[in-house]
Amino acid sequence: MVNFLPTPAKSHYTFSLRDFARVINGLLHIPPARMTDPDKLSGFGYTKHTGVMLFTMVKKSCYEGLRQQMDKVCEALVPEEEQLGPQHIRNLFYGNYGNPDSDAKIYDEITDMNDLVRVMEYYLGEYNMVSKTPMNLVMFKFAIEHVSRVSRVLMQPNGKRPLGWHRRVW
Repeated sequence: MVNFLPTPAKSHYTFSLRDFARVINGLLHIPPARMTDPDKLSGFGYTKHTGVMLFTMVKKSCYEGLRQQMDKVCEALVPEEEQLGPQHIRNLFYGNYGNPDSDAKIYDEITDMNDLVRVMEYYLGEYNMVSKTPMNLVMFKFAIEHVSRVSRVLMQPNGKRPLGWHRRVW
């Protein structure tokens, strides 16, 4: 709470234990056998806090708390001759939708963006086959980010909200 104080640009944002609990709950979805590398653990934490304004604070806090350099953890995401920035963290995806043919949905890092697009298009095709109102969508990065967030929310305890819940939130 000391490091993540509201600022004039984001005065509505206050860090709470509920935010931290969501990160921990997300970590619990990853099987321990898939979390053998400390860099992977740090990378998962970064996906939860990718806002431009929070980037510097998260980078500093993760080093102080986990003793992991964010530049080292995310080096595979950054092209040569560039410095790590919030735009690179957007390429870090975790989810349980990576292998649609598997019965066991394992929550893990998704490393191949092209494969991720194909998987999302597969799920969209499956939906369109059974829906009375098929959707003709293009699966680009921003859309996939949103699908990933919605998937993560639905996995959380009490994640399935009743119809119309968005009206009460906004």
